[in-house]
Amino acid sequence: MFSEDCGFVNFPDEGPNVFVSNAGRTLIYLVAFDKRSKILPNISIKLPGTFVSDDILERADFSYDSQSSINKAQMENDFYDREYFPDGEMMSIDMITSICLGWSNFTYESIKRDKYWFATFKDLTNKGRELFYLIKKLHSDKEIRILTFNNI
Repeated sequence: MFSEDCGFVNFPDEGPNVFVSNAGRTLIYLVAFDKRSKILPNISIKLPGTFVSDDILERADFSYDSQSSINKAQMENDFYDREYFPDGEMMSIDMITSICLGWSNFTYESIKRDKYWFATFKDLTNKGRELFYLIKKLHSDKEIRILTFNNI
């Protein structure tokens, strides 16, 4: 359940679609970056636990039966990780802005999708959405993403 100390994210309640565990904390970041530009501030995120997802792309699904499908999904996930954490390093790509939007002392898993829950725009509070729009306006020509990390 959402509480004031969670920042600007409405974390899901445990129920038929979501399992909440004590496996570690969850952190949600709002970031802006531009992979095309080499002139950027040196802001980066040190990988705090497990990188779950951004709000735009979903990770490949491992719920397939064949080993080749699992291997393909692993390759897609490795490529996805390198988009933000190149060369398997603990430091992210250079960011223009990085703001911790919310945190929870729990880890959330989507039961029906057999994946970790990740925050999207719809999970932000009204103030979180206002902040998202302000960052989008400030960095109108940059990529804006919501990143979810857990097991921290």
